[in-house]
Amino acid sequence: MGGTRAYLTPERCYDLYRLAFRHDVVFSRTARALDVLAHESWHLRGVRNEARTECYALQSGVKLGERLGVSAQTAARMMRAQLIENSLLIGGDSEYRVPPECREGGALDLAPRRMTFP
Repeated sequence: MGGTRAYLTPERCYDLYRLAFRHDVVFSRTARALDVLAHESWHLRGVRNEARTECYALQSGVKLGERLGVSAQTAARMMRAQLIENSLLIGGDSEYRVPPECREGGALDLAPRRMTFP
């Protein structure tokens, strides 16, 4: 599975536009937009499980943030903040909650030799 098209809300697109073209960062909004874009990109790669997809998104969101103009340190802080928000999910959104294997050195760590997570 996978795909060639992802749909983002206008709000998320605008936040990404502001980052990439205006270098305007509102930390929480920009972090969420990067996370959503990274998340959807993993679905396009064929990952279907929401929790696993979110785990991968939090990790790849750092590089994505750098590519769109934030420093590596800021992008990592943004994804760590999203990981904390993720741990607070309850109810219907709980299928997105990252599993215990989503940690440094865990089974879902995309770069286990790197000493930072995400």
